[in-house]
Amino acid sequence: MKATISAVLSHIISASTDVSYLEKTEAMKILKKVNQYAQKHYTNWENYSKDFIIGEVNVGLNNSAGRGVLKKYIGYLETKIGSPWNTISWESSGSNRTNETTENEVSTEVLGDIVWAFQRKKYNDTTDFNNEIEEYQHLILKEKAIWQLEEIAINKPEIEICYEAWIKGKEEIATNETLLDDEEDAFDEDNSDEGMFQVELCATLKAQNGKYFTNLDLMYQLEQQVSNKELGDHIFFEGLTLNSNADHESEIPTFYIYCGS
Repeated sequence: MKATISAVLSHIISASTDVSYLEKTEAMKILKKVNQYAQKHYTNWENYSKDFIIGEVNVGLNNSAGRGVLKKYIGYLETKIGSPWNTISWESSGSNRTNETTENEVSTEVLGDIVWAFQRKKYNDTTDFNNEIEEYQHLILKEKAIWQLEEIAINKPEIEICYEAWIKGKEEIATNETLLDDEEDAFDEDNSDEGMFQVELCATLKAQNGKYFTNLDLMYQLEQQVSNKELGDHIFFEGLTLNSNADHESEIPTFYIYCGS
């Protein structure tokens, strides 16, 4: 039951931010407490999910068909490469670690306080893009808007960015991108939705200055990367999360783009 309670609470809190009932900063504080509650009672994602299903059956939130869908998506969370369960370790999901980093460290959360909507728009250059993203901060956040274009976002010369998108075929995969799904399965006609396929992609990005990514450089490259992709309803940027399961002292750090609707 404890897993079911924490999952339902998380859903309510997230939904409350979507309709502006809760500020994102306040929601994150509450979610942190929910994480800590879950970590007191479970040791990994697997036993958390098993108890969630048991609790859901006892409460009776869904019928048998709905329960089947839940089990299916839990299976995705356990197996898909880009799943949070495979990128965020259970031990770090509720940790008290801050995003402050030393020179050689990489922050686990990046640009979470920046708002933006990917709209498949072309920009002439970074100046053009900077004017629009700065205006967008003030439009959405008003007096809380903070846009520091030259601030270091990621202190690495090269990173990998992974995200989900809808594409018509493998010809729409960019030269700096890798398909994370099995190609045959990804483009199976049974998985087609009106000629579109949902895939997970990972792109290699290099800092413009060859040393590190500034806020402007990173956001501009992200915009360019997804500009020819269909993101569905999930166009609102919510930040990047580091893949905490990799050894980032010796590897190029991998981040996942999170977008809301």
